[in-house]
Formats: sequence, structure tokens, C-alpha cells
Amino acid sequence: MLFLSAGSKMKSERPLKPTDSALRAYYAELEAYGRQGMLHEGALSSAFQKLLAECARRRGWVLIPQLAAPGDRRNVPDGTVRDENSLPRGYWEAKDSGDDLKAEIAKKIARGYPYVRQPRRSHARFRGDKPAASGVK
Repeated sequence: MLFLSAGSKMKSERPLKPTDSALRAYYAELEAYGRQGMLHEGALSSAFQKLLAECARRRGWVLIPQLAAPGDRRNVPDGTVRDENSLPRGYWEAKDSGDDLKAEIAKKIARGYPYVRQPRRSHARFRGDKPAASGVK
């Protein structure tokens, strides 16, 4: 799965823990599909869609499946995450595990798919008003 995000601050920035109910349900669904021999993109994307929708909901956002941009019916991402102001916060496009993600992203962007660039993050962590080195290079 591929999720292209705006990378902006969300209402809740708590990361999902392995014990989170949404994550457990996602893995249980993947396991059930695996027992049936269904590991292709079409089957797995429904489990991820449920997980992404739940994570978006927790932040006051909404996942809208198959939302085409106005006037563009050719490039339709599998999902668009929008905030409470209807601004797009990210786009989701399902991909098979064997796909070359860099190549697939380049193809989608060249075709005109919507995407949001990740902002460059500072390599300094701030304490009060003084930056402290983070050791990240």
C-alpha cells in the first residue's frame, strides 16, 4: 500500500501501538485473506482501507474512496484523506507487494495523479527556544 501524505500536524499524533484494536483487526483480516490464498492488491486493499479510514476518523479527518479531482476522471486515487475543511491531507493508492514503489509513484505523478510533497523536516529538535542536536543526519 502507498500513502502519500501532507505530513501536517494532526489532532492526535499518537502513533498506533501494536495492540491498537484497529491494527489488530487489520492484521486479522490479512491473516484470513492469507488462509484463503488471497494476497493480491484487490483483496488486501479493502483491509487497508478500513484501517486508514479508522485512523483518519480518530483525527477528525475522513477517507473518501475513489474521489476524482474536479474535471479529472482519468486519475482517481484509491482514497483521499480530507480534513474538517475538506482539504486533502493525503492520497492512497494500493499497490502489489512486488511493485517497484519508486517507479509506480513516478508513473502516477507523470500521469497527473494528485500528490502532496512531504515537507523537509528539520534535523534539529527544539527545547524551549534553543535547538538541540538530534544526531539525525
